[in-house]
Amino acid sequence: MSDKVRDISSADFRRLTYEQQMAYMKRLHEECDSDENNDNPEIIADDPELSDDEPALRSDLLQVDDSDIEDVYADPDIEVEIDDDDESSDENSDGESDSDDRVLRAKDGTLWKLTSPSAHQTPTQNILRQRSGTSRTTKNLSVSDTFRCIFNQVMCNIVIKETNRKANEVYSKWNISNPEKPQKIWKPLTEEEFDGYLGILITAGVRHSSSEDVKELWRMDAYPLYRATMAINRFWAITRFLRFDNANTRPQRLESDKAAAITELWLLLNNNLRAHYVPSECLTVDEQLFPYRGRTRFTQYMPAKPAKYGIKIWWVCDSLNSYPLTGQIYTGKSPKGREQNQGERNNPMESRKNERRRIFLQTLGKHLAMPTIESRTKNPRMCQNFSTKSGIECMLGRALVNPAISEEEEKPRDASGRLVDIKEINDVK
Repeated sequence: MSDKVRDISSADFRRLTYEQQMAYMKRLHEECDSDENNDNPEIIADDPELSDDEPALRSDLLQVDDSDIEDVYADPDIEVEIDDDDESSDENSDGESDSDDRVLRAKDGTLWKLTSPSAHQTPTQNILRQRSGTSRTTKNLSVSDTFRCIFNQVMCNIVIKETNRKANEVYSKWNISNPEKPQKIWKPLTEEEFDGYLGILITAGVRHSSSEDVKELWRMDAYPLYRATMAINRFWAITRFLRFDNANTRPQRLESDKAAAITELWLLLNNNLRAHYVPSECLTVDEQLFPYRGRTRFTQYMPAKPAKYGIKIWWVCDSLNSYPLTGQIYTGKSPKGREQNQGERNNPMESRKNERRRIFLQTLGKHLAMPTIESRTKNPRMCQNFSTKSGIECMLGRALVNPAISEEEEKPRDASGRLVDIKEINDVK
């Protein structure tokens, strides 16, 4: 008879192979039977119900190969911990070893455990009972109407009003300082023309032409939407005077807000994003760097990003489809002190620039620019410019018919479009 079998924890027992477990159980069975026989030595010999063959069979069953038992403890690939204390064995019975209780401490003091937390029922307050998705169906809306849900009419009116204000102020100052020269008059920016301007910007982004020279977009072999929507000089003029706030009151607002030039429009955008979508239970917080090298008070330099310079924004997005719920512009160090846990987030937001999104944006650019293109067909002078006429015909898919030209427009004009007197032409000849 070998030594008494020592107890091992349930966790260590589960790490044994099937053969080793059977050998261990046989050894325990042998020990239990031997203890019973030692307490009652006459139980086998004096039992009248046992036949002569049964004691022999029992002795054969109790014989266990010692080599199998020794392999349980002699195998170097198996680590068996012997627990003599009942309390330690109870703790190990829960499936947690001493190594599993170790934690890792991060630089900010966060503790990370090596084992995942135990699963439990979701609390009632964390169960969402409303369906996530758009707050209203967009099946009956056109592409441009869907875009208006995010960039609504109020935002367009602000941009149009402030752009016209800035252009009129600049032209007025120039006319006052240059009274001897022809006076400049700003053609007011209309809602239809502003939609065409947005269509050009969106189309340029979809076609990866945002970094190209503007002159390249208005060439004859370029995409016809640009030259069909507006002239290149008009596009430059709108871009020059484009504003999102009243520049006269901006200095007072800059004292408390570095992003005062776009704060009003940014708040309206966040309100529209939240109003038209119901988020799911999984949200993601992540940063985004918009490439921009212009003059701002909060331009960030991030060498790890491809663009390196730009405007940094913290976004709260739905993890299911990356829909942005709200965004916060990072304007630098807070006057109250250093901000903590800026980069604390769940999972990185994945970029999902799929084919459907590209097609939607390309269609949106056409829808926004089409009213402007239609209005230009009513101008008789558009048909005299071959580049503009070909662009309009490509976008409309039909040929333009030359409308009737008035007598005044039949008069000769110079390269700038100014009427030229016939006598001047004859004198030159």
